[in-house]
Amino acid sequence: MKYRCFISLVISIAAITSTRAQQLEKKIILKDIDSSILHAEEIRFDENGNYLVRIEKNKTEEYFISGKDTTGPLKRKSYSQIETLTHTANKTHKYYLINQPYVFGPVTGKDLINFKYPVSYDERFIAVPEWKDSRINYYVNGSKIIDTDTMMTSSRLLNGGASSPLEIKAREISFDYERWIRFSDNGRYIYYVFDKGRYKLFAGNKYIDSADFAFSNLQINDKNGFIYSRYSKRNTRDSSAFRHTVYTPGGTYRLGSEPSGSFLKNNNGYFIEGRRDSILIVNNHLFENIKEYQNLQVVDHKNFLFSYIKDSTPHLVVNGVDYTLNYDEIYNPAMDHKGNFSVYGKRNYYLYKFVNGKEITKPVTRYGVRAAPIYISPEGISTHFFITDDSFYVYRDDQRVMGGYDNRRDTIHLFPIHDYFSPTYKQMENAREQEPLRYLQINDKGYLIYKGRLSGPMLAFKENSFRNNKEPGEIVLGDLTADGFFVIQKTGEGRYFLNINNRVYKKLEQFSYIYPSYVFFNNHILIFYALENKNIVQLKINY
Repeated sequence: MKYRCFISLVISIAAITSTRAQQLEKKIILKDIDSSILHAEEIRFDENGNYLVRIEKNKTEEYFISGKDTTGPLKRKSYSQIETLTHTANKTHKYYLINQPYVFGPVTGKDLINFKYPVSYDERFIAVPEWKDSRINYYVNGSKIIDTDTMMTSSRLLNGGASSPLEIKAREISFDYERWIRFSDNGRYIYYVFDKGRYKLFAGNKYIDSADFAFSNLQINDKNGFIYSRYSKRNTRDSSAFRHTVYTPGGTYRLGSEPSGSFLKNNNGYFIEGRRDSILIVNNHLFENIKEYQNLQVVDHKNFLFSYIKDSTPHLVVNGVDYTLNYDEIYNPAMDHKGNFSVYGKRNYYLYKFVNGKEITKPVTRYGVRAAPIYISPEGISTHFFITDDSFYVYRDDQRVMGGYDNRRDTIHLFPIHDYFSPTYKQMENAREQEPLRYLQINDKGYLIYKGRLSGPMLAFKENSFRNNKEPGEIVLGDLTADGFFVIQKTGEGRYFLNINNRVYKKLEQFSYIYPSYVFFNNHILIFYALENKNIVQLKINY
């Protein structure tokens, strides 16, 4: 008879019992909906309970119904991520629709984007340039922020007068997706425009800089901190000789070529990379000759780490200090806001812990076998597993949290989570390298391991089928952010199971459908929407 882990069962029951105080709030958004809404082309929601229903009539006209009014009839001009809609009664008005419960506009003029509209990461904010009456009008969420001239006289002359102002303007400004404007999480924006022969840079309505050439690497955060780069010709006959200058919250840097990428967090932690020059700038530290780096984690404006290989030897850079590691390979580096850091290292097939700059000299072993890593916390708490001749065990340092499975008869697999749902990693760029969330399957049960802690038993996960009608075992909603993770798994007809951070567990019943695209998971609140009988309800839980 197979031995089943009693400890795991106790952990599961204790976790569920301890979170009963977390109440699931339910609010009716649309009551007794009819078939037209139930079978509408799309229903969209935001975190505040606002909704927008898109209904098609006669395949030529569309109406948008919200809690305030009905917009339409509208004719769709294009099929794209952002749809251009023209009011049938007023041909000059355009409405730009994105993946939110709003119709933005009206705006007027000739579209300059051709479907490469800059939008925010979560598609809540949109920028649109329009050409009208020899001016370019720039709109954010339907409101004009600035207007500029359409051409330079010199540009027209250089083209022999053959090009139209619009054609010249299209060449002078790159309207590539997210190039000329970028948004923060809360809707602040940094952008540049071309006006009167100069490129001008603004953060919101504040003028920042001007240049002869277009700006690049625009970044802005919720507190109006920003990054950008500009380049200008050097005083030389070499027409290809440019000086690239990068402006950051902590200082200014001059590089030999344009940076290849950048990222700015809301706490002003940042990095800028220049692949061509093998340069990396992190939190006011400049690193040169870094050809390839991995595991970059920018915790805040003070704390960061990354790894690289030099002469076949791994190095770990922590807040500017370079540690040469005596290991063949390293795994799962982690860091916190206090500056604690750790990493696994493998040497001669044995697993060691390297914590705050020092190696724990005793390797991680038990039962006469070597450990395999799962996760290590910044303080050095290790979660790992052992496979002996006949058994499988999971340990958290010296405490066994799961074990006794017969690896000759039981089916045991450890997977990355991406096979089952695709986290957005919003606000958590480090998640790909740190791997704080893993999936363990033993026979017909699934377990999530988050930052080294196991969940209670769930149904074995099924890979995402991308169908509306999910099968039991599939994840219908899930995400991983700086606040942690959540998954909602279908367990049967009208039944689901919610897991937040392996600490909050809820059974969800009597919901015939959970809307997959409209979920809000931040500030320790989870909000999503479901169909209950003929009511569309908003579900909210604090965690």
